Amino acid sequence: MRVTVLAAVVVGIIQGGAVDAAAGGAAGAVARLAEQIGSLLPADGQVRIVVSDFDDSQGVTTDLSRYLADLLIIQLGRTPRFLPIERRHLRIILDQLALRSSDLRRLDEARHVASQFHADVVLLNGLADAGAQVAVDTRVLDVATGAMLGFASAGVTKDATVQRMLETGRQ
Repeated sequence: MRVTVLAAVVVGIIQGGAVDAAAGGAAGAVARLAEQIGSLLPADGQVRIVVSDFDDSQGVTTDLSRYLADLLIIQLGRTPRFLPIERRHLRIILDQLALRSSDLRRLDEARHVASQFHADVVLLNGLADAGAQVAVDTRVLDVATGAMLGFASAGVTKDATVQRMLETGRQ
């Protein structure tokens, strides 16, 4: 009886650790992205930022796409100089304009959406299934000039949780 209970506890700890590790992997990757993004933006003044979902090459979003975007918004929001736009507000504007997150890749659409929030920068986020990892990348678009300020990239280890998130909530 004790062995069964102990085994159940150990399995629970291991499974819980796996979920935490997956979350930590995504959080770590997003922290690296945020650090790289921060180095590309002006050091003075506040920067209002539109954060797109992490779409794949076909413009499809998944639960992982939205989760990574939320993590990036939270990470950027921890820095007083960054004012990220909440995804739900972005979704409202995109719906009103009959656009998808992937449409922000077109400069005119990115500028139009950014103007609704008086945003300075649009983060064009993408992901790609790269076998054992999911590659995540961000292109930092200066709305005023239309110039790409730079790029950021990281990788998320693909475990069962990440795989499931890639497969669910596809839009």
